[in-house]
Amino acid sequence: MLYEVMLALSIGSATDRGQALELGIVCVMQGEGAWSVAIFWNNIQRNPTGYGMAFFAAITWAVYSVFTRRFGNGVNGVPLFLVITVGVLWLAYVFSDQAALTFNLAGFLQVAVMGALMATAYSCWNYSIQHGNLAVLATMSYFTPVLSALLACVWLGVKPDAGFIYGVGLVTLGSLLSGRASK
Repeated sequence: MLYEVMLALSIGSATDRGQALELGIVCVMQGEGAWSVAIFWNNIQRNPTGYGMAFFAAITWAVYSVFTRRFGNGVNGVPLFLVITVGVLWLAYVFSDQAALTFNLAGFLQVAVMGALMATAYSCWNYSIQHGNLAVLATMSYFTPVLSALLACVWLGVKPDAGFIYGVGLVTLGSLLSGRASK
């Protein structure tokens, strides 16, 4: 739950679409234009809270994965996790100074589709981490940022550039090397 709350809040604090993508995926999506350490550092300085929460989310995801495998005993905690996450995020919204929400069919459908995709992804991950082959899971999980970046590009209307192709190549190479090393 902490992972999802921190990631959602970090992405919500992004100052532009490029930062939103960068907070979720650093190398696969290179922000707006060329990516460099200097640009990345400048973005961190412009939005340290968002990047800090994204980093914290990454740490809590790793901890969650380890503890789920070790102590999960085959129990799927994803529904409870999602309900608590939604509750925390709604509380954060209620106590924020954000403008009132405007409900419409398009917005509702977007939330429903994204929610269903996330619930499915978390359930699959939870099952795989407890019952699956961890070497295969680790190798295949390298493609998660690629798929996330593609979906985010479509959803946000951001056109992937050459950096995206470069990132996909690096992710694929990393996945192949990881799979080979685990054999």
